Amino acid sequence: MVLSAVSFWVLPTFSLCSISKLPFEIESVKYLSYWGNLAEIKYIGETQSCIFRQSLGEEDNSGDYNKYDVIEEHNINGIDVLLKGESRDKFISACWINDGKYFYMRFSNSVTLEMYENIISNIIE
Repeated sequence: MVLSAVSFWVLPTFSLCSISKLPFEIESVKYLSYWGNLAEIKYIGETQSCIFRQSLGEEDNSGDYNKYDVIEEHNINGIDVLLKGESRDKFISACWINDGKYFYMRFSNSVTLEMYENIISNIIE
């Protein structure tokens, strides 16, 4: 795995969570910070990638204004998670609020609810 040069114009003003297990082999990771208030980690694989954003507060940080066929709320380890996708068994993105932070995750290709549950459970432990 290759780590990219960290592209922080201003370092985040909060501690970052990272994803320890993804459903693909990570080839590189890119870190970005926007104004110190929004951090983005992009995990890149050969055929799949994942953007993981986090910011302080409860404001949507996704920048995702796409229309989705399916929008569902699921409770994962006591946290309400909003999942968006093309069908009831494949989702592109997830967002949730935990410990005063807004989290957003988006895959380049759909993944299952079970995969989201495993990833998010590890993040919010």
